[in-house]
Amino acid sequence: MLGTKYIFDRETELRDLERYYKDCVSLGANCGVIVYGWRRVGKTTILKEFVRKVNGVYINCIWISDPYVFLRLVLDFLPTDLVGKFKIFLGEGDPMFVLRKAFDALISLAESTGKRAFVLDEFHIFVEKVSGRIAREKKAKKEVITDDVLGLLKDIVEAKKAFWIFSTSLGWEKVRETITRPKKAESPLIAVLRKYKIEPFDKETSI
Repeated sequence: MLGTKYIFDRETELRDLERYYKDCVSLGANCGVIVYGWRRVGKTTILKEFVRKVNGVYINCIWISDPYVFLRLVLDFLPTDLVGKFKIFLGEGDPMFVLRKAFDALISLAESTGKRAFVLDEFHIFVEKVSGRIAREKKAKKEVITDDVLGLLKDIVEAKKAFWIFSTSLGWEKVRETITRPKKAESPLIAVLRKYKIEPFDKETSI
């Protein structure tokens, strides 16, 4: 379990994330936050400590390449009485439907246990890999599937049934490029996410 000594000089970031979380739970506001910043600035440590403090769920998405794997992982977080309800969808033939059910399972977890904060770390890699896998299985254009996945995430956030943090090691311009609609219009997902940048330590703090 993480302790304060691992989160040196990051109290401000933790307080901000906790405030967004409380706003979501109590007011239905700021239910989606995109946390971004370059690698090795401490994002993961901050997010894991945040999850510990609010009794949430942290998922490292960097290795998840298809919806079935994602659903299997989500099943591990569910209480026994919910596992059977969602495990049946592992036999579903439509991977986009399976992806939706994986997120529905997390929402059910929030509603039944009070674990209402979910962190998807390196989510841009998740979107890239999952969209590619679904596109191959459905024999569809990857750009179209990416659009659908981003639309699904927007719908999940707008439901305001849980608090979502999408974390990425990209800079903001690259994030926008990654989650922008194929026709160069701004992605509706951006509109429902609060931006939060994790800055590197300054020289004095690093020393």
